[in-house]
This record gives sequence, C-alpha cells and structure tokens, in this order.
Amino acid sequence: MFTDVKTCRRGPLGNERGTALVLSLFLITVLTVLGTMVLNTSIVEIKMAQNQKISSQVFYAAEAGLERGLLMLINDFQTEGGSAWANNSFPGWAETVSVADGTGSTTFDADVRSLDMYLGSSDSRLKKLTLGGGHTVNNLTFDLYLFRQDNDEVYVMSHGYGNGGTAAIEYHLKMDDLSPYNNAIFTGAGVSGHFQGSTNVAGSIYSRGTLTMGANIKITNNYSTGHHPLAPGDDLYDMLPSVTDLETKVRVKGGDLTVEANSAQIGYAGSNNEVEGIYVDGMTNVSNTNDASVGTHYYNNNLSNEVPDVPLPSIYDGLKEVFDDNGLDLDTCIASKSGGNDAAIATSIYADWVQGTGCASSLPSSGVVIDAATAFGNKIDQGDGPYTYDDGAGNGFFFDGNTLTIKGNVVILGDLDFGQANGNDTITYEVYGDSSGGFDQADGGTLYVSGNLGIRGDFSPDPAKGYLKGVTGADDINSLGVVTPNDITFSGKPGNIHAGFYFAEGQINFNKQSKFAGTVIGGLVNFAQVPDIYQVPNLKNYLPKGVPGGQNIIKLTRREWRRVY
Repeated sequence: MFTDVKTCRRGPLGNERGTALVLSLFLITVLTVLGTMVLNTSIVEIKMAQNQKISSQVFYAAEAGLERGLLMLINDFQTEGGSAWANNSFPGWAETVSVADGTGSTTFDADVRSLDMYLGSSDSRLKKLTLGGGHTVNNLTFDLYLFRQDNDEVYVMSHGYGNGGTAAIEYHLKMDDLSPYNNAIFTGAGVSGHFQGSTNVAGSIYSRGTLTMGANIKITNNYSTGHHPLAPGDDLYDMLPSVTDLETKVRVKGGDLTVEANSAQIGYAGSNNEVEGIYVDGMTNVSNTNDASVGTHYYNNNLSNEVPDVPLPSIYDGLKEVFDDNGLDLDTCIASKSGGNDAAIATSIYADWVQGTGCASSLPSSGVVIDAATAFGNKIDQGDGPYTYDDGAGNGFFFDGNTLTIKGNVVILGDLDFGQANGNDTITYEVYGDSSGGFDQADGGTLYVSGNLGIRGDFSPDPAKGYLKGVTGADDINSLGVVTPNDITFSGKPGNIHAGFYFAEGQINFNKQSKFAGTVIGGLVNFAQVPDIYQVPNLKNYLPKGVPGGQNIIKLTRREWRRVY
C-alpha cells in the first residue's frame, strides 16, 4: 500500500527571510535618532550652562561696579554734605573719578526709563564715570553711569560686559544729611513764644517738641521769596552763597505742628519754592492749613522714617571730635573733673584744650582763656578797647573798637554782651584758624562762653568779604562757632544783623526783629519778636573745631534696585 506524500510550500507572504535585518536597521535608526536627540540636548544644555555662566559673570561684574559706585557716592555725600551730587568732585575717595557728559540727542526722562535707553543722551545731568582704579573684574568690564535727579537723589547704572554677554543693574538712591546744622533752626524742646508776624525762615526746621506758627510767618525754600526777600544791595546778600534751592523741610518730633492762620505759609507754589516736605512724628494737631501754600509735599502722618530721632547735641560733642582726632580719651578726662556739673566740667575741658593744659597737655596752645568780668566788665561795645589777649603764638582775642579778630579759639569765663542795649553798635568779626594751621581763615575759630551771651547790635563778618566757605576767594571765609552751656539772646533794634554758628545747650532767645544768617541750635528756641533767619547750605562742612553737632547723621533711602537685562 502506497501512501501519497505531498510537499507543502508557503506562498510569498509567508517568506520570513530578511526580517531580522529589517528589524535591526529599524532599531539602529531609532537608536541613532535617540542618540542624536540626547546629544543635541546635551549640547543645548552645555550651551545654556555656558550662557548662564556668562550671564552670571557679567551680572556680578555689573554688581561689583554698582557697589563701587554706591560706596563712592555715599562717601561723597558724607564728605561734602547735601550738595555733594551737584558737582563733579569726589573728595576723600581713594581713586580719581573722571566725569564725561552725555553726547547724544535724547533727553533723559526719569519717568520713562531704564537708564540704558539714554546712554547717548545730551542731558547734562547724565554722566559717564571713569574710575582711576579701573573697570575690570575677572577679565570682564563694567561701565558706570550717573543721572542726577537732584543734589541728594541720583540714578546709577552699572553695565557689565565680556565673553559675549551683557548685564545692567540700576539703582535709585536718595540720601539725607540729618545734621542739626543742615537747618535754620534746630531745637531740643520745641519752638515757643511769638513765632508769628512778618517772619521769614529761609530753610529747614527740626523741632523736638511743639511747633506753632502764627499769622504771616513764611517758611521759604530760597532767599528771594517770603516777606523779606534778599536782593543785591541788602546787608546780608553779599554774605550768603548764591542758592536757589535750600531743600527746605519742616520736621516735628514728638509734638504738635499747629498752623494757626491761613496766612501762615510753608513754601509757595512755583518759583522753585515748594518745600520738600512737612513731617510730623508724634502728635499731629495741624489746623487751618492752606494746602496750596505747601505745594504737593504735605504730610500729616506718623512718619518715624521721615523724622528720625536726632537728639540735641551734647556740650561735649565738639570736644569729643577734638579729643578723638588727637588720640585723647574724653571720657577719662570727664571722669577726672569731679565735683562739678556738666557745664562746669565742659568749661574746664574747653580751657584745657585751648591752653594745651590738663587733659590736653599733649596739644599746643590754640588760643586764650579770659575772665570777662576782670577783662572788660562782661561787655564789649563799639569804641571800647583796644583789647589784646595773645597766647604768645599769635592765637588770641583782639578788638580795636570796631573789629573783633579771633585767631584760633577763645574761652570766656562768665557772662558776655556784645554791643549796647539800644542796638546801635556795629561790631565786625574776622576769624582765623590757630597758628598751627598758619592762621588759615578757612579753618574758622570757636568762641566758648561759660555764662550767658548777649548779641546786641550788628555782629557779623564784613559784608564785603562774604560769609562762609563756599564763596570764592580765601578772604571770603568767616566761620565763627559760638558755644555756651547756658543761653544766647539776640536783641537790639529791628534790622540788626547777626551771623554764625550758634549753639546754646540752654535757650536761644530772639527779642527783636533782627536778621540772622546761619544756624541756631538750642535746647529751646524762644521768639519774643520776629526775626528773619536765613539758613546757609552745608554749614556743617565748615564747622570750626570744638563746636557740637558736627557728626555725620546720614539717612540712606534705597528707592529701587532692579536688573535691567
């Protein structure tokens, strides 16, 4: 029996030869694509990391430049005071700084910025700063730009670049010098008395206590407005530096600000005479205030940030600076003067300093000590004298009947009045630094009176020689600092002129309608009559040695920090 066997063959679709090759090629293709993607991702990440590194590097270079610029500006403000940023000088800074104006055609707009949009601006307030110490940080470079919004307010931008990257940081900076001498009036216990009538205060007021303004008082922001504007030909005009903006502020700490009548005004609209601000920290009893009189800068809130606690300087503050500058210990000296109150101890130490004796025996003589009762019966009138008190080195107190010349520093023991009570006397003073400085008028001198001081009649520098440092010419500097632990009273007749730095730990009294240029600092300031007071800008910078209140009291306001790109 035969079985018929047939061979079964598959058709074309059943042929599997080559399948493994196709799969292999497919897998290779997929792996190649994946590998390429991974490689590309790695390359991108490497580039991103490199870009991030470069971005960080140029950012830190820009930040380093910004820090240099900020330190330079803060140092400048502390050295030169409130007008520091109005000029191109940077005294006290360790490196030279060159300043170049913008040369482009675009006008800077502080409200539409960033600053980098205006680097080619022709606006003279925009500057490029070149630092003598260089602009390189780790092989990267920064450029520094400055825009002056105001004397005490700037924008500063640092532009870092290198290795194909750029970064820019901008900072909006404002500073305030809170020195008591950056005011027309500074008081430790308020302003009392008849602070009204046709009174003009050109400049700032800081009152630690109640400030009450009666009818017709005007607080102004320059010398050319108010009840009694100054103009060429006025007695005080040539004594004062030219100024159009006193940056006037009214600050009241821990008391009321009361404006009793609508005719009282703090600032005027327009004419560069809107005051910078009115700030009350404490009680806020403000009544009958015409807001239009203060422009757009009126504040009536609890503003501890705007009214920092600035204490009345101590009678020892000026001595501390002298002792510290000469490596002496004031606290040890005070402790050695047992058995007296602060006024008696301060008088003894001032005498030591001026004579180079006692606690200050390591210092040379810089003036004289005079007993006022024995020397001139506690008063000096026009036509008296001559009086000559010399320490042998040329320092001393000299009066020829009309002009008082102080060379160095003088301590008066007891009370002293300058001028007759009727106010008809005119006494002109000239002041020079002590002989160790070659009698440099720029250094000024200090008059310390242990008792009460009366200023009757005119008592001021020669108007033909200017007033304070800042006026052109070496002979135009007359810086007299007057200090007493007791009271100072200005009296005489209407129109008498008084000028200088006056510090009374007790009370300062204005008893006539006199004109005063400078700053008065008192435990209390009392107005029995209505003087005109004209603040001198940056007075603190020219304070003679030994006068309290010269320490830097700086408030830094960081308005805005931002990375531009």
